[in-house]
Amino acid sequence: MPPSYLKKRGSTWYVQVPVPRHAQAVIGAKTLQRSLRTGCEKTAHRGRHSVIAEFQGQIASAGKPEPRWEAADLEAYARRLAAGISAGTVDREQAEIDFDATFEGFLSRRAQRLPKDSEGDPILPPAELSQVRRAHTILGGSEATLLDVAISRWLELEGTKKITRGDLQDKTRYLSMLREFVGSDARLVDVTRQKAVEFVDKVLTPWEVTRKTKLRALQVIEAFFIAAELRGQADTNPFINVGRLVQDTTAGRKSLNRRSWKPEEIHQLLRAIPATDNAWPFAAIMAFTGMRNNEVAALRCEHVDRRRWCFTVVKSKTKAGTGRVVPVHPSLQPIVKRLLETSTDGWLVPGLEASGVDGKRSVTISKHVNRIKEDAHLPEDLDLYCLRRTVVTQMKRAGVETLLRNQIIGHKGRQTVEEEHYLDPETLEARRTALAHISYGAKVDALMAERSPAFAFVLPPKRKLKRTK
Repeated sequence: MPPSYLKKRGSTWYVQVPVPRHAQAVIGAKTLQRSLRTGCEKTAHRGRHSVIAEFQGQIASAGKPEPRWEAADLEAYARRLAAGISAGTVDREQAEIDFDATFEGFLSRRAQRLPKDSEGDPILPPAELSQVRRAHTILGGSEATLLDVAISRWLELEGTKKITRGDLQDKTRYLSMLREFVGSDARLVDVTRQKAVEFVDKVLTPWEVTRKTKLRALQVIEAFFIAAELRGQADTNPFINVGRLVQDTTAGRKSLNRRSWKPEEIHQLLRAIPATDNAWPFAAIMAFTGMRNNEVAALRCEHVDRRRWCFTVVKSKTKAGTGRVVPVHPSLQPIVKRLLETSTDGWLVPGLEASGVDGKRSVTISKHVNRIKEDAHLPEDLDLYCLRRTVVTQMKRAGVETLLRNQIIGHKGRQTVEEEHYLDPETLEARRTALAHISYGAKVDALMAERSPAFAFVLPPKRKLKRTK
């Protein structure tokens, strides 16, 4: 807690109240002192308030009235004083006297409205008490050690890196959960090993998300404390190995084991999508290339080489996926040609809406395709991402080597030192031969041949992402 203005000289307690700078010339002193004539600390605590009130009256009569400070004002005032001390324009001793006087005035006013403890001090609400503690920490020159401040500065640095707004938003959310748990006035050193375990038990364990998401939250918190440790703000990382305590709270939910699409299911999906819907070429490209949904949505016309019939993936989720060349499957060539001829905005797949914090063009269309899948009564264990699984499965069954499969779909995978550092990437023709194994039967081939040459995108009404009940 902040100072009580009680001092002990020998065996006797006395009150010492700092005099604000504006009143020092009138009163003729920097502090007002009076003996309480007792050696009992409890008696001194009970008897100090009348003396403090008298001293405050003298200060008030000295002239310039003190402003009516709130707890938030104390924090801002402490920050201004600390900045002056750091710049050398404010004397530290004088700053502490001014702040103590201001704080005593704040306490006296709050004591008129709030209940008091056994020693006569007002019982401040938790939010105000937190702000008061923060103010004293800031004035002491230790603002950088506050968890709240350290988190804000770390997130600012993270924002300068090449990460998406969605990733930065997630990091902010995870660290906010920790900040709310330990309190905004907590210091980095207050987050002990025991606190870290309590955070897992009381916050992460009841959280209704998958274990993977919880571990991701811990990974972000660990990264924050590693940075704090390297900067000398924290002695240790209290979250090391606490991930072993994380439990999955989704155990009672229905678990779906995702699988590959069967040829008849691919045919059912493509037939269910209207012939003028941009979801049709979107799903078809995914089914015959194994590309991710955001990779297909990011394709522009200039990313298609019509001479060699291949896509260049310029934007991918992984480093291994970025910049890779994916052959255009023979079944896709007619629809890709049609898309190139009819494009009016430079995008290969037309009319995709950017949405989400990162403005991704794949979010809305993916939800739209999945809703069509549900309306077609296709099994629940299938989704768009399973098309990628299907391509990999078919190539594996055809005997395509792991390294070549990974180069096509943009996975680094588990590579040997030889594979990672010394082998050249497979040629485009090798990739084309591998993708030629992808086949969904005569019905799908006939549907592709029928729809592709005449495809014309028609802008639909505003799509509803949530089904009404």
